[in-house]
Amino acid sequence: MQEPTPEDAARHILRVFVAEFNRRPFDVLLVDSFEGPFAAAPWRPADFNRGLDHARRQGWIEANGPVLTLTDLGYAAT
Repeated sequence: MQEPTPEDAARHILRVFVAEFNRRPFDVLLVDSFEGPFAAAPWRPADFNRGLDHARRQGWIEANGPVLTLTDLGYAAT
């Protein structure tokens, strides 16, 4: 099995926002909300960190400490 890329992990973060928590643009989640979704294979905590970095660079989410905000771009990318 191929290791998930940072983009794969970033898109998984977006799916968690939208599909699992039914969030819309400018809604927030705490970083802790992602522990469960990134605890199952093929995901690892390091994948979350790489995905978070990628999502921030793409403008899909904004991070302010433990609070992550879904942006319009992030919602559109789901």
